[in-house]
Amino acid sequence: SENLQLELQRKRKSAADWAKKHVVSNAQRGKKNNGFTPQRFHLMMSVRERLPAYAMEDEVVSTVKLNQITVIAGDTGCGKTTQVPQLILDDLILNGEGASTNIIVTQPRRISAIGVSERIADERCEKVGETCGYSIKLEKKMSSRTRLLLCTTGILLRRLQCDPDLANVSHIFVDEVHERDLN
Repeated sequence: SENLQLELQRKRKSAADWAKKHVVSNAQRGKKNNGFTPQRFHLMMSVRERLPAYAMEDEVVSTVKLNQITVIAGDTGCGKTTQVPQLILDDLILNGEGASTNIIVTQPRRISAIGVSERIADERCEKVGETCGYSIKLEKKMSSRTRLLLCTTGILLRRLQCDPDLANVSHIFVDEVHERDLN
């Protein structure tokens, strides 16, 4: 937990230090994920901070902490899918609870689980399978460091059959809940 906390604090500090010394141009945005650099982390944080969901960080984090169930609604593209799980994860890491955190985010389709995990990993300047990973039918990319797992609803249902209490899971996010059915 302490290692996760120190790593996140180091990334944020080095990105802030880099930003003080450099001017960011639009030509530098959108480069392929080649891992952490202070420049990349600063660029990704500046993109994340402009999203409405990120702007509501304090309210989202406190609401999730105080309630067993929270429903979040917002316009398409506001950051519900990518930002809310990261805000919760980052808060837990910064409060020394990162090592015991195990967040599951369900997606209605396999391609969504992969795509969202790639986006979140990119925003964190990591490779898929580090802090953020995915698990879909016949394929998974995760490690012992994975704290945020995107998966299909079917994967979560299978996991519930083996572990009805989801003993090691700290949070479950059911994304695109309007696309769910009872079958």
